[in-house]
Amino acid sequence: KYNLETVLTDQNIADQLDWPVDKIKTLLTSAEIKGFAIRNSLDPLKAVRRFKYNLETVLTDQNIADQLDLSLDKVQTLFTPYLRKYVAVHHIMDPLASCQRYYQTKTLDREY
Repeated sequence: KYNLETVLTDQNIADQLDWPVDKIKTLLTSAEIKGFAIRNSLDPLKAVRRFKYNLETVLTDQNIADQLDLSLDKVQTLFTPYLRKYVAVHHIMDPLASCQRYYQTKTLDREY
């Protein structure tokens, strides 16, 4: 409760990420913020910073292409901004491994 009501306010998150509050309100849902509060109860703002790092640094077109041995065009088609955000939030510790699993699943779906 403390994390949700005091630590993870839109303003605190915006300050941590150096993003405008409006971007926080449109990018992160209340459920995602609640997840940061619950799954990272000791330091939820550290998790928020990790989310930003994943989104801006790890989940680049080039990194995903290198990890999956795909062309940049294919990566841009498959890994939409929404999917990247989802992976950055929900697979915070190893987002590229999550991209690998997602791609393998999509490939298997097409084979059957």
